[in-house]
Amino acid sequence: MKIIIAGKEKTYPDGATLLDVTNTENVENPLYVTAVVNDDYVRYDDFSATVLKNGDVIEFVYFMGGGSRGVNE
Repeated sequence: MKIIIAGKEKTYPDGATLLDVTNTENVENPLYVTAVVNDDYVRYDDFSATVLKNGDVIEFVYFMGGGSRGVNE
């Protein structure tokens, strides 16, 4: 099947899960990533139960914390 990962078309076997893709694509810190599959958010706990389909579009989203210290002081 063909899926889109971060804007690039990839080929995966039928029945591949989001966890399979995470492992194959070497996603950094998978426990701290959220995936978006066809505009739906999927938590890491659900990656193994999320079976992908031909044409799915996947993005991996990382939390970016931080801010500017002292700007409003």
